[in-house]
Amino acid sequence: MTTSSERRVATRRPAHLVAEIETGGERLGCGVSRDASASGLLLLARTDLAAGTRVMLRVWVPGEDEPRELGGEVVRRETLHPGESAIWKFKLAVSLDEPPVDLEQIIDALAKSAEDRGD
Repeated sequence: MTTSSERRVATRRPAHLVAEIETGGERLGCGVSRDASASGLLLLARTDLAAGTRVMLRVWVPGEDEPRELGGEVVRRETLHPGESAIWKFKLAVSLDEPPVDLEQIIDALAKSAEDRGD
């Protein structure tokens, strides 16, 4: 049996990024990444999207003036249990179609910053 961690293309690390979520040309809401890898994001969101749903994410990278538009696909969706979050309802794993070449460096910087703060 293959576990989800064995299917991952890249290692996930803690990284908090805000992302606007759009599908079919309609903005559905936003989410915050819990962790990320060089190939995708795990978003906490109020938006319920099934695996296989195509999305456009507008990801806000700290220090940049405009969001990055990243296309992808929801590859996993989980409902958060009561008490896990007062704001978010779902975890959405999104595999990016064409991850930015500097995404891994951004994740490393965010993870280091979180470690330095003791998060």
